[in-house]
Amino acid sequence: MFSLHQVFQTVRCTTIPNNTSSGTTITNATATTEINSSTNNPLLRNKTIDAGARSFGCYTNPHKDGSCPYEHITFWLYTRKNKEGIQVTNKSMTNLPIDKDKPWKIIFHGFDSSKKDPGELLKDAYLARGSYNVLVLDYSEPVGGLAYCYFSSLGIIDLLGGCSADFLYKMIKSGILPAPSKLHMIGHSLGAHIAAHTSFRLREMTNNTVDRITGLDPAGMLISDFYTKARNRLDPTDAKFVDAHHTNNGVLAAGTTQDVGTVGIWYNYNRVTLFQIQPGCPSILLPISAQKCSHRRAIEYFAESIKPLPLPPNSTQFVGTDNRRRNIGYLVGEDVPRGPNEPKGDLYVYTNPKSPYAQDQYK
Repeated sequence: MFSLHQVFQTVRCTTIPNNTSSGTTITNATATTEINSSTNNPLLRNKTIDAGARSFGCYTNPHKDGSCPYEHITFWLYTRKNKEGIQVTNKSMTNLPIDKDKPWKIIFHGFDSSKKDPGELLKDAYLARGSYNVLVLDYSEPVGGLAYCYFSSLGIIDLLGGCSADFLYKMIKSGILPAPSKLHMIGHSLGAHIAAHTSFRLREMTNNTVDRITGLDPAGMLISDFYTKARNRLDPTDAKFVDAHHTNNGVLAAGTTQDVGTVGIWYNYNRVTLFQIQPGCPSILLPISAQKCSHRRAIEYFAESIKPLPLPPNSTQFVGTDNRRRNIGYLVGEDVPRGPNEPKGDLYVYTNPKSPYAQDQYK
């Protein structure tokens, strides 16, 4: 990720959407989904930002016919029998080596990242735990580049989320994916908001709500009522259960300071004004390194929570507590309780400075 200082000091990047288009339309057998172009994004209506991003060469959708740029949004399936992964395409969709009746995890990466991060760490954790179908998205070119291109990435959340939903809908209609109510989406940073928009579009297409979205330090910079539409940012209505894990909050942080989930898990929280630094990360004297390390810790904490079952003796877990009633604790991470006992509001977790990060034994 990056800092505000990096954003405004950047002198080059890699791409921005074409603001002259009127929108992208996706058509499938039963639903037509309009994907608004960046002209509908309040931030990118700012001519100074738009002109600057264009001059830096940020992402432009190569398709002028309204179709999705699937060469720039790819889908990769991992199972215990296929740990190296296979790209899911319209052609390969008919013969995928899925683990039938096993859970599905769908992973979205953040700005200036790819399917490798957080995809590799999380899919390895799930496949070590048991039999899962792990689908990892890669849209690294549209959200790539140096810091200034973050602005243009905000303007294509609609495009990335809409096209992702369209492809997932095809997988559902083909009988590969179960209904959205059986899906768990996991997004890091900007990927948390792309997952949210994907869920929004899937609900429009299927009249069915995604079961769970896990936001791993959801991006906070310029993600607000003022800059972004509600459907383009994570909130508690995007799934039946939304757990948001915060590791880098503050005024100049990569992560958000807002409550965006059914439950917000705040790791090593203190009332900082600049940005939260996680234990074991560089000090504020190295601000960019400290921020990157803290922002990524959400991935590492969640991956550690995906433990094989049954738990080994004396295994530590992440337990979140209400600051006002420390005798009440909830297991957080992969195995957060659901249903009538699921947590709501804010929970606070304290960690070790190095792996294993979890400190508590949950009984």
